[in-house]
Amino acid sequence: MMIDSITVLNSVVGKRLQLIRDATRSNSITSAEWKLLDLIEKGISTQEQLVKATDLAASTISRQIKKCFEKKLVRTCAIDVDHRKIEYYLTEDGAIVLKRVNKLVDEINKKMFSHWTDEEISMFNILANRILRNLNITG
Repeated sequence: MMIDSITVLNSVVGKRLQLIRDATRSNSITSAEWKLLDLIEKGISTQEQLVKATDLAASTISRQIKKCFEKKLVRTCAIDVDHRKIEYYLTEDGAIVLKRVNKLVDEINKKMFSHWTDEEISMFNILANRILRNLNITG
């Protein structure tokens, strides 16, 4: 008996999130901290940019940055003349943790699509994007 599509999608997302939580936890960070480190590594390095990129409140970003700072995963650098504007950068430890977690997440993603042909992956991508577009249509 086949499970309906929505139930399967929910199960896949839930399982992937759990595997990512396990990967981040095994590296002493949260999945939110991992996402933040990834954004900083990609050059999204001010609080304003991080708020915009994540759609999270500034206070939430501040708490997450503070935790990363306490874990010595990020460092700051004042970029404004009066030192009010701050950019965040990964420390060496932050870069190492990010690389380890990214490797684990890549393995999770590869496992999800193992035994799939390139054509099947492409078709899945097309269909998933079509679903997303349908849900984003306002009417």
